[in-house]
Amino acid sequence: MDENKEKKIEDNKKDDELISNNDAEKTSKKEENQEKPEQKEKPEIKKFRTIAPTRPRRESRQEIKKEFDEKVLEISRVARVVKGGRRFKFRATVVIGNHNGKVGIGLGKGSEVTVAVSKAVAKAKKHMLEAKLYGSTIPFDIESSFKSAKVLLKPAKKGTGIIAGGPVRAVVELAGISDISSKMLGSSNKINNAVATFQALERLTKLTELKK
Repeated sequence: MDENKEKKIEDNKKDDELISNNDAEKTSKKEENQEKPEQKEKPEIKKFRTIAPTRPRRESRQEIKKEFDEKVLEISRVARVVKGGRRFKFRATVVIGNHNGKVGIGLGKGSEVTVAVSKAVAKAKKHMLEAKLYGSTIPFDIESSFKSAKVLLKPAKKGTGIIAGGPVRAVVELAGISDISSKMLGSSNKINNAVATFQALERLTKLTELKK
């Protein structure tokens, strides 16, 4: 019994020592905090990146002019019958020219309008014609036909202008003819009339070369 009492007394002493040590540490920390003056936080200095001076802009380049002007005569939707049904595409007819004698006509097909137009322009560039002009008009009357279309072209005085409609006007204007009179005698089909006008200018150049 005496031994148990002694152990309890020793344990109590140890607990008292631990408590006193903890209290002493707390008081010492408080004193240290009181002794140390409050340090103000320094403001953060923001770092900025140095940007190199920009070079002066170059002068804007002049827009490169197109070699040929384009005019879309007709865009139509066509279909092809296959085993599974119908396959639809777009067909474009385009006339190109430089307003100085050179003119061409092309027809292209594609799944989209832009594809059809680009194909038509590529074909027109392959089949170009350099028409022989007499100033701002043609040297003499010429008639040409293609399928059911028939076109008559006549020279006109300076200042008359282009007396033509639809596809004939497009071909003649892009060829560089500014004074001419024309008439469509057959079908009103745009493609056929455009081709007939193109063939008329082709015949005109051949005849002028033969006369020379």
